Amino acid sequence: MEESTIMSSFLETYRSAREAGFDNINIDLMSAIPDQTYEGWIHNLRTVAGLDPEHISAYSLIIEEGTPFASRTLNLPDEDAEYNMYEATAQILREYGFEQYEISNYAKKGRECRHNVGYWIRQDYLGFGLGASSLYGKERLPIHRI
Repeated sequence: MEESTIMSSFLETYRSAREAGFDNINIDLMSAIPDQTYEGWIHNLRTVAGLDPEHISAYSLIIEEGTPFASRTLNLPDEDAEYNMYEATAQILREYGFEQYEISNYAKKGRECRHNVGYWIRQDYLGFGLGASSLYGKERLPIHRI
């Protein structure tokens, strides 16, 4: 699918969510992906930030050794470009009123993800579904042991 078609579809979906009354939206972005340029990343980042979502997660692609993806020949940005993308992300999102509260997470004041913050403060939680885990006290447990 062409990048402009993807962006157009994303923008339509975002606007539909707002029109439906959603008032707390997170957008996930990924940098350092195949064929991505620094300029393209900055353009997409500014486009998304300009929509004024409450939260943005901006991750850098990490390719793990031994995975099918690692065996492919990929046109990835070099380390300098990847670093520059990361540095620019924090700076640009600050311009749009986002505060960085984790390595890859940015939020408007008071809109930090409670789930993410809960991990850092070791707040108890219950996980449901295949492969889910829970945290009870200081012990991480599979759901069937709760």
